[in-house]
Amino acid sequence: VSYDELGQIIKSINIFINKLHKSHEKLSKAKERLNKLYVTDRLTNLYNRNKIDKIIELEIKKKNRHENIFSVILMDVDHFKLINDTYGHVVGDMVLKEFADILKNNVRDTDFVGRWGGEEFIIICIQTDEKGASALARHLRLKIENFDFTTVGKETASFGIAACSNSDDAKSIVENADKALYEAKNSGRNKVVVYNSK
Repeated sequence: VSYDELGQIIKSINIFINKLHKSHEKLSKAKERLNKLYVTDRLTNLYNRNKIDKIIELEIKKKNRHENIFSVILMDVDHFKLINDTYGHVVGDMVLKEFADILKNNVRDTDFVGRWGGEEFIIICIQTDEKGASALARHLRLKIENFDFTTVGKETASFGIAACSNSDDAKSIVENADKALYEAKNSGRNKVVVYNSK
């Protein structure tokens, strides 16, 4: 094999390696996008229920092993059906996005915010007892109450809080937060209620 032929072979190999490298980069980016889609709510770009479930299960394990504390805040947009019925689903979706932005921009870096379903949102407050979670929920309630939502103007939200106890599992802590949220909505809305086992 002459030097010219060897040069051509090396050049061809280099081109092939570059193509492989570019294909690998594309595959990595595609995998990254798929992973993000798997854990992200498409409308709000918050974590989806699947991801939140996994986070809660992990925090339960940490609590059982290291006695870490954490709390769950469930939040529901007040009278959301009325927004959809009056302004349509496009405006309703815009309102949900704005709610999501308020939550994202007003929690700590260590907290996890997700869309629980429909007009319900959830926040996992790491290393936070019910007092800390309650303070955060009251702060968020005021931020929402004072925000001027696109098209619809002023809106409110109700909050239910549950701190993880030794007897809780991933299902019961969310159920407890949901009971507190139900009480907040039934007692007039635009409120923060902490779950009380009594």
